[in-house]
Amino acid sequence: MTGISLHGVTLVLVLFGVGLTLGNTLGGRLADRALMPSLMGILAFATAPLLQMRVLEKVHVAPNLASTLNIGAFNIGNAGAAWLDGAVITHGGG
Repeated sequence: MTGISLHGVTLVLVLFGVGLTLGNTLGGRLADRALMPSLMGILAFATAPLLQMRVLEKVHVAPNLASTLNIGAFNIGNAGAAWLDGAVITHGGG
């Protein structure tokens, strides 16, 4: 459907993984340096550690539970978007 070869898919996934790794590294450093200013307009891959630090900064009771729920919400969003994309493609959407 995309016209990308099998080797091309591998390359795209590797580049995506590198982007995630760099974004999370950058986001973690920005969270340590200046949490709130860094949340405005940062690259998409850098938001997870910033928001995680924000959750931990605000929660004083059960920080492990709050941290788990925050990342769980990210995963639900990812899964929901993948499901929705699949439904659109299944029903003839481009």
